[in-house]
Amino acid sequence: MIIVLCIAAAVCIAALYAFRRYFSVSRDVVITGDADVVEYILTESPNYQRSGKLAVRGLMLHSVGNPQPDAKTYADIFGSPDYTRSGVHAFIDAKTGEVYHTLPWNRVAWHCGGDGNLTHIGVEMCETDCEYYDEDGTLHITDPVRAKKDAKTAYNSAVKLFAILAEEYDLDPLKEGVIISHNEGWESGIASNHGDPEHYWEKIGLGYTMDGFRQDVYNRIDK
Repeated sequence: MIIVLCIAAAVCIAALYAFRRYFSVSRDVVITGDADVVEYILTESPNYQRSGKLAVRGLMLHSVGNPQPDAKTYADIFGSPDYTRSGVHAFIDAKTGEVYHTLPWNRVAWHCGGDGNLTHIGVEMCETDCEYYDEDGTLHITDPVRAKKDAKTAYNSAVKLFAILAEEYDLDPLKEGVIISHNEGWESGIASNHGDPEHYWEKIGLGYTMDGFRQDVYNRIDK
């Protein structure tokens, strides 16, 4: 009798886990917070048409690595039927803070070049146009005042968005591996070799860090 009850309990637990996992994968999140979101799903993109459902386990923050602050410009490039290089769930405009939502949150995006694609939502912050990258890939700032303003705009919007997504998917922002940068993804072996967004923040000089970002997301949820 005890064995039967144990088996029944195990079956129930397995069924509950499967239901919870299915719910978390299949659910389309609707942004209801104060983030300024433009729904701009790239249905013609190869990423949208070829990828499957994402079981969201975390959130990955990127910066684009180019002096282009306009989120819609990037969205239109990534939305081309011929653009097979990569995909991302959202771009954040560096001038307005608008979030261009380009792929469903629960669909796999090709954003980090590793296994993090299968576990993490990927969001790109656009960078200021007051910069340039030289032939060696070194970032140079041409107007520090405007550059800091743009970086702060994108950062604040990213905090809002990540707080909303963390709440929707029941994620702990301070738990290891949940909210990470592309750079941290590379260091942990789930992303390609990139230094963003830390390299950008360091050059801008606002003192931003991923630990600080995670804390800001947590504090916003905790209000």
